[in-house]
Amino acid sequence: MKAAHLVSRRLAVLFVIFSLGGLLSSAGRTAAAELPVTRVVLFSSGVGNFIHSGRITGDDVVTLHFSADQMNDVLKSMVVNDLDGGSVDGIIYPSKEPLTRALQRFAVDLSGNPPLAGLLKQIRGAAVRVWAPDLVAGRILSVERRLQKTTVAAGTSEFETFTLNLDTRNGFKAIPLGAISRLQLDNAKLNADLNRALEMLAGATDRTGKPVQIRFRGQGPRRVRIAYLIETPVWKTSYRLDMRDKDFFMQGWAIVENSSDSDWHNVHLVLVSGRPISFIQDLYTPLYRSRPVVRPRDYAALRPRQYASGMPAPDTRIRSKAAVRKALQPAARMEYRQALAGGVSDKLAAPAEKEVPPAMGSGVSSAVDTGTTGELFYFAVQQPVALARHQSALIPIVNRPIAAQRVSVYNRAVLPRHPLNGVWLRNNTGFTLAAGPVTVYAQGTYAGDARLGSLVPGDRRLLTYGVDLEVLVDATVKTETRRAVLKIVDGILEEKHLSVFQYAYHMENKSPKPRRVVVEHPFNGRRKLTAPQHYAEKSARFYRFEKALAPGEKTTLTVREEQIRLQRLGLLDMTLAQLLVYSSNSEISPAVRKTFKTLATLKRTLVSLKAKRTDQNDRLQAISRDQDRLRKNIRTVGTASELGRRYLAKLSTQEDRIESIRGKIAALDRQIAEKRNALKAYLENLSVE
Repeated sequence: MKAAHLVSRRLAVLFVIFSLGGLLSSAGRTAAAELPVTRVVLFSSGVGNFIHSGRITGDDVVTLHFSADQMNDVLKSMVVNDLDGGSVDGIIYPSKEPLTRALQRFAVDLSGNPPLAGLLKQIRGAAVRVWAPDLVAGRILSVERRLQKTTVAAGTSEFETFTLNLDTRNGFKAIPLGAISRLQLDNAKLNADLNRALEMLAGATDRTGKPVQIRFRGQGPRRVRIAYLIETPVWKTSYRLDMRDKDFFMQGWAIVENSSDSDWHNVHLVLVSGRPISFIQDLYTPLYRSRPVVRPRDYAALRPRQYASGMPAPDTRIRSKAAVRKALQPAARMEYRQALAGGVSDKLAAPAEKEVPPAMGSGVSSAVDTGTTGELFYFAVQQPVALARHQSALIPIVNRPIAAQRVSVYNRAVLPRHPLNGVWLRNNTGFTLAAGPVTVYAQGTYAGDARLGSLVPGDRRLLTYGVDLEVLVDATVKTETRRAVLKIVDGILEEKHLSVFQYAYHMENKSPKPRRVVVEHPFNGRRKLTAPQHYAEKSARFYRFEKALAPGEKTTLTVREEQIRLQRLGLLDMTLAQLLVYSSNSEISPAVRKTFKTLATLKRTLVSLKAKRTDQNDRLQAISRDQDRLRKNIRTVGTASELGRRYLAKLSTQEDRIESIRGKIAALDRQIAEKRNALKAYLENLSVE
């Protein structure tokens, strides 16, 4: 019985909710002009510049749809142009006000998923018509909660019910909510608020794009253009390097993905290589400032406080838009406007001369023109692109010979016994090669894979693709440390130690062909390279040395580095033993040895005086301990006894000795201070080499 009651109650609630607002009007999209994508500029930084262009007539509206995640980029970057005398009347888009906050503004608050009883409580006093099952019209007085008991086999249980109390023409009438099959509001404003709240709830779960309406105002047919940036997959490159004897051929392909929800038809595609700074800022979500709530004490009227003006902290002042525009130089402002209008210049470089190589390039030609815009390099696809949504394509962008030299690259940290097969690639293509993987072919046969970093025109780069098993390398290291220079500067001993590091790379070419080995030797900024005198190249981490090996030849590349370590010691605090060691060291210059001998003499006198003072202090401590013994004995035997008088006489004699010793200690302290001052005066501004 209870279950049946609950089912009927839920059905009634559903009937009521569906009938409260009547028929909901679906959110129709504004009829608008179609403006297709005509140009796409993809950046290797993960954003794409999409440009819509076309023609409109008179006052017209163009509607574009974006996902909620794209709205921040669109609001940050959208640029709209009416190119033939018209004007942009405004851009309208749905707000992203927090749903709970927006729902709370309506007369019927649907936030928090309220039950039917809760909804009816909100509209107390409203005129309604209720079918339960007969029609009853009236105003809502209250919604009453009641507990009812029911008896089942297991015992008695309680459940709650709600009763709608109405004020009708025939008096008060109580209607159980479970008996209501239909309920309708007679208040037009409440109905409108309810419909709007329900539409907002439906829109919050809508996964389709948010409509952005661009409104144009003008006369007659006109050209318009809309450009914006949104996040896109990074366009990638992959290369094929064909090595045939002394000829090298490079073929590169761009991997492009259409991740949008629209097909591309006759789109002019531009691929930009570079890393412009790009970020996401939340401009779509409304921002509200939290404010404190102040309640007057005892309802007394309070005067508002007046605060003194303050200064912003250094380097944190907010620059106005005018100041930012003023800071841009004319050339920079031009690049800035061009970037907003489409990211790249519409003017493309002339098509590169197509060369038809005999092997890999046969039947394939580059499909792009190349050029630069600002600091960036671009590949502009020559023919309009048609690419369905959520599909990808390979587009040839490089297809020409390239300058390269075969080498074997040795790095002890990579492989201790063998170098790697590689090439020293020089970019003579005339345009920037974006980073990407390289598949290497030798005489048409797969030889290995390599990785290429971004390579500007004229630069060269090592590529390695396999292990060279025909060349053996044995690397050894020998270290030697010795004193280089010892001198005295302003009373401070400066001692320089020279460490010599000698690396030997023993190489053997077991191949019947000559080899050119590139040895990568770790670079240490604290060391000075003394041999070899020249290196082929230096990176942030390595020196690169080249060594030619004839077939069957054995040879050694020797790399020597020196490092000087400086040690400073205060001469005033050096011990006599240290001074004597330096004064007798034959490796030190005669002038420095003589200085150490003088310092040793002064130090010896000072040490002797300190020793005498220590001896006198020890005597004083011994007498003090003996006096403690005598005083204890006197307390035991008393001063009247003969033994007590002897103890008193001895104490008197010891007091005389104590005074004498203290005088000697004071004299020694004066002599020690004089000798130390003399040593300090000698060392002051002392410089000897």
